[in-house]
Amino acid sequence: MSVPPRPVLADYARVIDEHPTWLLELDGNCAAVLVLVPQPDHLLLENIAVDPAYQGRRYGSLLLDFTEAEARRQCYTEVRLYTNALMTENQAIYARRGYVEYARASDGEGRQVVYMRKRL
Repeated sequence: MSVPPRPVLADYARVIDEHPTWLLELDGNCAAVLVLVPQPDHLLLENIAVDPAYQGRRYGSLLLDFTEAEARRQCYTEVRLYTNALMTENQAIYARRGYVEYARASDGEGRQVVYMRKRL
């Protein structure tokens, strides 16, 4: 990628201060992070990331399950997310989970973004 993904550039002290954030800690290490941002009509999955050392153990799936359960708990009927258009593996993972693409756009900083949603 010619432009780093937005999560790489995020100020996580600010993110944690401003948005509900969960860490999956294993063996004293941060294995994964999840950031959810409540919106008026949906729950936005702002960021989900699993450390490469912990990938392949279904932790991402666990966090997606948690996201959907949290959305239902908060009485949302939809979860939305976005990902870089170059991250086709992520798009396929989300599609297998029932997320559908509803838009594509440039973010104005050189990234092409795919927007996906899942109705609960």
